[in-house]
Amino acid sequence: MQCANCNKSFESKQSGFKRRYLINQDISTSAIKDILLNVDITPKSEKRSESRFVCNECEKLLKTASVGVKAKEKLFSKTDETSYIGLKRRRITLSASPIGTPYTPKRPRLSSTPKSKKREHLTTGARYFATYKYDKGFRHYMSKSKVALKSLRKVLRRKIRMDVKQMLKDVALPVKQSVSVSGFKDMNFAQMLTAFESHAPFLYDAIVSSLTTREKELKRGKGNVSLVPVIGTIMSMIAYQNKPKLASLLMKMNAVQMWRSGCKRSLFNIFNHMGICVGEWSMFATLDKLRASFDAELLSWKNDLKRHVFRTPDSPPANSPAVSQSDETEDDPSSFSTSSFSQLESEPEESSEWEDAMDDYDDDDVQSSERESEEPTILYGDDTVPKGYTLCWDNVGKQVKARHQTRNHGNKYKCWALAYAVKNRIQTTQFDNKKVEPAESIDIEKYLLNDKERHAVRERLVNMVQRILVGHLAAFRSVAHYPCTSFQHHFTRESSQKSEMFNIGVIDANPSSTAGVIEILDTLHNYVPQHEDQVHTLITWGDALSCERHLDAQNARANATTAVGKLQGLEPGAQEFHKRMLLMQDTMDKLFDGKSARDKGTLFHLKNVFNQRSVSKHVSETFNYVAEFLKFVTEGYVVLFAMDLLGIDDMEEDTIEDAEIALNRVSEEIVDSIWNEVTLENAGNIDEDIPMIECENSECKNGGWFHTDCCGLDEDDLPDEWFCSSDCRTFATQFCTCKSNQKGIMIECTNTDCKRGRWFHINCVGLKKGQLPAEDEPWFCSKFCSKTGKSERSFQAVDRKFEYSKYLMWSGLNDLIRRDAVRNNDGPMMIVYWKQDLLQFLQRNHPKYFILAHRLIAGVNGFLPPRLQQDLIWNRTVNIRGGHASNDEADLVNEFLNREFKESIRSVGPHTTPLTLQRHGKLAGGVGVVLDDVYKELLDAHKAAHHTQKGLNRRDDMQYFVQLLGPENLTRKISGRHHSAFPKFTSERSVSYTRLQERVTKLSKKLDRARRVAH
Repeated sequence: MQCANCNKSFESKQSGFKRRYLINQDISTSAIKDILLNVDITPKSEKRSESRFVCNECEKLLKTASVGVKAKEKLFSKTDETSYIGLKRRRITLSASPIGTPYTPKRPRLSSTPKSKKREHLTTGARYFATYKYDKGFRHYMSKSKVALKSLRKVLRRKIRMDVKQMLKDVALPVKQSVSVSGFKDMNFAQMLTAFESHAPFLYDAIVSSLTTREKELKRGKGNVSLVPVIGTIMSMIAYQNKPKLASLLMKMNAVQMWRSGCKRSLFNIFNHMGICVGEWSMFATLDKLRASFDAELLSWKNDLKRHVFRTPDSPPANSPAVSQSDETEDDPSSFSTSSFSQLESEPEESSEWEDAMDDYDDDDVQSSERESEEPTILYGDDTVPKGYTLCWDNVGKQVKARHQTRNHGNKYKCWALAYAVKNRIQTTQFDNKKVEPAESIDIEKYLLNDKERHAVRERLVNMVQRILVGHLAAFRSVAHYPCTSFQHHFTRESSQKSEMFNIGVIDANPSSTAGVIEILDTLHNYVPQHEDQVHTLITWGDALSCERHLDAQNARANATTAVGKLQGLEPGAQEFHKRMLLMQDTMDKLFDGKSARDKGTLFHLKNVFNQRSVSKHVSETFNYVAEFLKFVTEGYVVLFAMDLLGIDDMEEDTIEDAEIALNRVSEEIVDSIWNEVTLENAGNIDEDIPMIECENSECKNGGWFHTDCCGLDEDDLPDEWFCSSDCRTFATQFCTCKSNQKGIMIECTNTDCKRGRWFHINCVGLKKGQLPAEDEPWFCSKFCSKTGKSERSFQAVDRKFEYSKYLMWSGLNDLIRRDAVRNNDGPMMIVYWKQDLLQFLQRNHPKYFILAHRLIAGVNGFLPPRLQQDLIWNRTVNIRGGHASNDEADLVNEFLNREFKESIRSVGPHTTPLTLQRHGKLAGGVGVVLDDVYKELLDAHKAAHHTQKGLNRRDDMQYFVQLLGPENLTRKISGRHHSAFPKFTSERSVSYTRLQERVTKLSKKLDRARRVAH
């Protein structure tokens, strides 16, 4: 069969031919007649044999010929004269011409009125609509008719206004929420876009299409920048302009952020007219509304804990047993260990819910990541049981400079306190809250490292050395999997959870006075669970000064009649960050000296070589720079030591066999060579029951130590400085044979055991200025010292350079493992380090930290109840961001908040009103953190993927470090050498056991006496 138009044969297919009826549902008889200029077509027959067909190509031309002239011309050009349509058209042409000349007949008029060319576009647009081509129809009218375009815009404007009005009335948009912390947290741009797309589609399409062609992804540019925050902000501004009182949440959030940033007041009104934020007074009203209910969340923590602890009818018993996921049958809370030290010293007779947290010290398998997944998680049978929380506070201040200074008017430093609360991640509320022991009953050995604890420290030092060597030496890269990056403990999983914090804000009281500290503690007691005259004591973290003032305030309130009045609801707890700063300062005091600039390998020399200009001796001013510098130098010395032991000269040398065995051997040898803990003198030879006092004269000829009873001294009120006789006082404060303390040039006797005064005026010993010996030349004050100077000769035989390197590596590695313990929330090890540092506090004369270390160690060994013991051990850190090994010291987190508050209040003038302080203190720190998180989530949730910046690469510096100091052999023992600035440097440190015992006994008695007075 052939096509009715082009007369071509149809192509065959599996069943039939590729053809279409000439007259079908898409093309009627009248339409074809109109197209073919009144050609009569036989109607469609019910019998297929009598019907006419066309090919697919002609059928498409027929459809388009009704609206296009070109399509009609193309259709006629394909018409074959012998085809059905060709014959029909031929007959009409011949019958219309009397002489047989073909012509094209004109289309008959359908109306007596001539057709206007101005209305042709209406017919064309109607045809588009008739064939369901609405987009072409709208585009045709918009391009051909200004009236149609104007009408369309009018319809759309009316539709958009109605949609927006109805949406703001019926839909719960995020910007319509009330001003509160929870409302800020629920702010979400994605919900705004969804609401506008559903209820105001024309407005949504207009905004989106004006910004991007990628309407589904809502991104723009090569960097795939998300447009969700931009579009969400535009929609929020539209909602705010329509309903300024109802939909103003985002504008109020913007105003609060601008206020926190210190923007000028005039800027609020300017931006308010631009629709970016609310006005100045609306902003202040928002601040006051937030301030009124800022601590609602913390009060809910308090009420939940209060209902649980004091056993109200709607709470479970206070000693509700814990349930382990691994074994739900063991639910005896009495089987829980109450001390990290008992866990280290002995194995429990029966398994308990808290397994021995220090078993990993003797278990090699603990270093694998599988241990974490195998350990059970401690849970309550009832999930509603609160975990408890702790508090932390520190002072914060602002320097106010006077413009015009007089004798009575000058600069001032305003000081306040800033506090926050953090919810416990480790459950401790199941432990006993009353059982305590006297501090005097705690054996002094509990304050010292035992063999197992010492082994734990050594194991972590070895691990740290291994990690350093694997990171820097090519010989050990093949065993990079071997050293664990962190030691797992029983609560590793819980410690990786993000901490739930609440910033209490600034308390308007001066912490430098006892009255001010009392006011601060009274304020914090508002968040301590209380019932009648009972309090549920909370740990309050702080630095040494805060804890000392805390104790002074409690002593001042000891005669109060209630537990709250005695401030018993808060127990001070010293933290790690400021202790770390103190120990680092000790290291810098001993090793950092400007005179050593020319001594290769000293800290001052390396500071200049590696351009560490920000490093100074004052650690508190440049802590981050000093910490990073000490870490780099420590790693450099460890690498040097290992290369010397391995006999290699290049860090890239990879010729070592059995790398894992060599790594273990070298790491252990390095740690054993630099081991340098503070030692005790005459330990075990003193009667512990008889208190004694030491004469401050180191050359005392009367024995040095005396019983307090024999000297007529009160053991509870011993002086800080005491001499056994006037001769000792004179000898200890004077030098030379003249004992006159006169000024002048002095020379030191080389004999370290010189009994004549050690330092002498050159005139008193018959020397002149030009006759002084060289710096390295020995000099003795007498023949007796010359003969008995054996100790000095042995002193000179010591390698002072190696002693320097040894002390540096010991201090640096200990700082690194302490930081590791904090990052992993390894509570038992943090307590072990406090015990290790106790002797250094005594040796370096840090009485405040010695007192706090004693109180902490006594507390975890029975002086405090088991619940507080576990808080002191396991809830010492805060995980701000969440994640493994991401914990920080609680006092360091307080420093972060202090910095934020200072930045917020920087724009405030010298006259800080109480209302301004409350706004900044309670909102800048508390709600401000929430706002920062909300904005970060609003932006970061839709931020394009980007590459994170890698850590600083010090490989080139390490290469240069090895090349510079390798020839100096600073990690080898070579007798008789020393750094010129440290001629008699020694790494040995020791304290008297008697002195330690006397101090511990004295402090223990004070603790017991304070408890008796309080109760």
